[in-house]
Amino acid sequence: MWKPASPIVIAGRTLTNQEAWWHEFKEELHDQCSGEVDEHWLTEICHALFPHALDIEPRHMAQIAYIVLMFEPTEFVEREHAARGRALHVKATGPWRARCPGPWWQR
Repeated sequence: MWKPASPIVIAGRTLTNQEAWWHEFKEELHDQCSGEVDEHWLTEICHALFPHALDIEPRHMAQIAYIVLMFEPTEFVEREHAARGRALHVKATGPWRARCPGPWWQR
């Protein structure tokens, strides 16, 4: 399991390795989105990825997650499938997507 180089202390309490991973992952993904991110959505992403990324540096994992979440391969998929994918993507990221600078195709 990943361990921080030095202990992370918040409010006088040293975080466990799992808490430290979550903290670092959330901080990086939050930074990638310029602070405009829904905290509930961020927690859900963390819950989904954590079991599969125990040995991966959390800030690197957050950078990969950001690229994957913002990628739209509309030119490679059928029109109907792309429309469904865009609708789901917008629904999942709508509250902050318009304000978050990213590599997606501008509409």
